Amino acid sequence: MSLSLNPYPRSPQAETALKQAGVKSEEEAAPVSPLAGLKDLLAGKKS
Repeated sequence: MSLSLNPYPRSPQAETALKQAGVKSEEEAAPVSPLAGLKDLLAGKKS
């Protein structure tokens, strides 16, 4: 039974409350974007 419970439950209004508080969503945070040029840099390409 415990495996069927959501470990991170949120209310239906959670998304709105987080946006109003200034918290970025997973899509907005985009942890890859700051490192986007790293792959080319390591490959020796110049941008």
